[in-house]
Amino acid sequence: MKMKKVLFLVIGLLLALITQADTTKELYVGEGYFCDATTYMNLGHAISNVHWEVDANKLHYSESGWTMYVAPTKYYNGEAIVKCSWTEKDQRAQIPYPTYYRSYTWSIRCEDNPIIIDKTEIELIPGESETINYWCTEDNISYYYNCKYEVNFSTQDSRIATVKQTGQVTAVAPGTTYIVVSSPNAMNDVKCKVIVENINVETASIPSSINLVADQSKTLSVTVTPSNATVKTKKWYSADTNTARINESTGELTGVWPGTTKVWCVVNGKVKSNEAMVTVTEPSFTFKEFSMTNGATGVDTKPTLTAEFSHNLSRGDNYSDIQLTDGSGQRVNGSLSISGAILKFTPAEHLQPTTNYIWTIPANAVKNKWGTPYVTTRKLSFTTTDWKRMTLSIQPNVKFISQGDQIIITCSAPEATIYYSIDSSTPSKVYTSPIIFKGDMTLQAIARLDGYYDSEKLTHEYLESVEIVKKYPGEESLYNYADVNPYIVFSQQILEGTQFNRITMKKNGNEMVNCEVLIHKNTLYFVPEEPLEQGCAFTASLPERAILTSKGEANKAIEWTFVTGDYATDVSASGPELMAALLKDGSLWTWGKRLTEANAENGSYNYTVQTDPASFVGGDVVAVSSGFMHHAIIKRDGTLWMWGRQLCGEFGNGSTTASANPVKVMDGVKSVACGLQTTAIVKKDSTLWMCGRNDFGQIDDSRTVKQQFVKVAEDIKDVTLGYGFIQVEKADGTSETRTWDENIDNQRKPTATGNGIPTELVAVKYGWKNAVALGKDGSVWTWGDDKTTPTKVMGRTSSELAGLSAANKTVNVGVQEKAVLTALPVPMNADYATLTWTSSNSTTATVSSRGVVTGKQKGTTTVTAKISSASGRNYSQQFTVIVDDTPARGDANGDGTVNMADIGTIINYLAGVTEGVAFDCVDVNGDGTVNVADIITVTSIIAE
Repeated sequence: MKMKKVLFLVIGLLLALITQADTTKELYVGEGYFCDATTYMNLGHAISNVHWEVDANKLHYSESGWTMYVAPTKYYNGEAIVKCSWTEKDQRAQIPYPTYYRSYTWSIRCEDNPIIIDKTEIELIPGESETINYWCTEDNISYYYNCKYEVNFSTQDSRIATVKQTGQVTAVAPGTTYIVVSSPNAMNDVKCKVIVENINVETASIPSSINLVADQSKTLSVTVTPSNATVKTKKWYSADTNTARINESTGELTGVWPGTTKVWCVVNGKVKSNEAMVTVTEPSFTFKEFSMTNGATGVDTKPTLTAEFSHNLSRGDNYSDIQLTDGSGQRVNGSLSISGAILKFTPAEHLQPTTNYIWTIPANAVKNKWGTPYVTTRKLSFTTTDWKRMTLSIQPNVKFISQGDQIIITCSAPEATIYYSIDSSTPSKVYTSPIIFKGDMTLQAIARLDGYYDSEKLTHEYLESVEIVKKYPGEESLYNYADVNPYIVFSQQILEGTQFNRITMKKNGNEMVNCEVLIHKNTLYFVPEEPLEQGCAFTASLPERAILTSKGEANKAIEWTFVTGDYATDVSASGPELMAALLKDGSLWTWGKRLTEANAENGSYNYTVQTDPASFVGGDVVAVSSGFMHHAIIKRDGTLWMWGRQLCGEFGNGSTTASANPVKVMDGVKSVACGLQTTAIVKKDSTLWMCGRNDFGQIDDSRTVKQQFVKVAEDIKDVTLGYGFIQVEKADGTSETRTWDENIDNQRKPTATGNGIPTELVAVKYGWKNAVALGKDGSVWTWGDDKTTPTKVMGRTSSELAGLSAANKTVNVGVQEKAVLTALPVPMNADYATLTWTSSNSTTATVSSRGVVTGKQKGTTTVTAKISSASGRNYSQQFTVIVDDTPARGDANGDGTVNMADIGTIINYLAGVTEGVAFDCVDVNGDGTVNVADIITVTSIIAE
């Protein structure tokens, strides 16, 4: 044991011994050296783990086993290190063999290879060139890099001298600068001084005589001797600038006034040229052209007449005789002016239509600036066009509009002044902004503008349009809909139209509801024969022209859907994000963690936590499904819409871009199912298509992501898709289920019932850590995370009945006329057992079991509504019904209703009757009388 310890101690000491020798080598750039590690190895030992380290920023290197070739790439100060390390085992020693770790280091220094140039100073004159020759001290060596290919020439001032990379220096202008020669091979740059000297100007000369026309210019030049002399400055002079002026720096000579003068040039501030005689002559005075602007010969604007001459003008002796006259020789008033070489005349008023005019400029009326008159008479003759008739237009160009609507009047001539009135009086108020409609009116307007005929008077009757002001049931939180008589309240009194008998009410989209449709004053009532069923969607449809107002306006098509109760038909749950409920009316409500912003550029997402259910998509959804982070709906028209995040192309639209709001994906879809980053749809042609994640073969055997829908199967009726399975129901009634490894569906059933939890759940949907259920009564329940007992989030909630109120406590009807009474529970969401109606005097008016009263004879009666709560408490409400002994207004045939038969009776009665007969039922234009215009309007309504 002691011997072993000694041996191990010896081996430890040997391992600690490291032999190292250093070598320093000086090289020029491009000069190479072979670092040979074998010189320092004990070749009698086993050599292994040879490793080289080279400073690659300074050295070019090439390794060959135990040898490394290196060469400096460019000059550097200091040293570059090359190191070789290796392991040696002395196999001649006693086992275990001693191991040595060795290394050797070479220090490579870079020697300066200075540049040598053949001259250090050059003297040149501008334009002259000379070449600087150069070489390096070690140009004779032939290495990877050498001096000649790494030299750069630059000038410190290119305004004095330039240099090419060949060393050629060219003088530009007098002065002194330096040419710098540099190389990465050399430590320091070298410089050559360049001196550029002037050549003195001895003489300067210009032409001895120069002829010039006034207002014309020419540029003079100067000739110097010697020809290559340095011209630093040139300054030009004129002896008389009133005759000819010259630009002192450019030599541009311009004639000013007829006459003679002398000009000369001084070069470099001291050499004066000869004096040149300049003769300036006056140019010829000519007429150029007539022209007309601002509409030429049109009379809708005031034309400006212009006459252009060859030179700037001034007034001549006959300036006041310039005139514009009409065909009769009458002078036209206007303004006459001179602007440079142009004479202008603008009439003070618009010219007369279809009239011949003559503009006369007599001889000697104008002269040029030198005082020479124009001696020829000039005339411009033209005939004006006719005035235009302006037209007015109005928006909206309809008869019936709503209060607050804007009425806009426009004119074909925008500059015109529009006058208007709204009470059929003569238009006198100036139109400056849109007219706000406040009630029935007759608008009249006219436009006026000089140069135009007045517009035709525009007359337009505007009547207040009928509008829906209330629907019942509306947003009320009702609990019991059994005794509800739905109604629509309009803004005006209404009558039966030609399509009244086509008014319908349907349940759940297709089942016809038998009901009586009644009109009383401004309200249209639907009185069902049977109580309204809870949890259904009812749709009332009024075709176009189903009703009329007393002013003759027919309704446009109306469709109104209401749901009896907060009634859900389907639910969905996504992964950690969102839950949804589809209501009977086709609206989609969501709550939970909702994606509210998706940035496609940087991939960021924002979420909003929505505690309570809120409407997300309006009422045309027929199916909903949610996956882990994506959601899908099908709308009534068969279109597929999707939103949320998609990491694997879950939308099937060829991308992975997220969307906070539903985006349309395709048409013709019958059903949809969303899973864990996978989507499956069945089209209306019974084909199955899928997209998204496919790593477990969810879609096909390719196991590749499908960012677009691919066809999977045919003759499919429906599909169900979970996080780890797919179930396909075929058209022949059979089904097929396929699972894969990632079966992570969180199947957590509710742990308790009671406390209002429905005993029968018709649907349960699971997210990642949450679940949502649909009760048979349409209620929606949710649970998840640490909540195992479901919580009700949607569904009807009733209150204890506390009384009964009336929507219309006093009602006036005629004999055989019907009206509908409306009794409302207090509070509105109270549950109750019965609602009954009785009349205190059935000979005056009767009341049905649904609150419909019918007038029998003149008088007053009391109708009582009684209600009983679920606990047996009774409440009542009384209504006063007043019956007039005259038929209902417009009830010509006395059947208790106002309908098209009544209008026909009225027309027959009025046939041949003169204007002024007062029968306001058909007083369509509202002037207090029934006249021929009313009959025509009513007849046209019937014809429609």
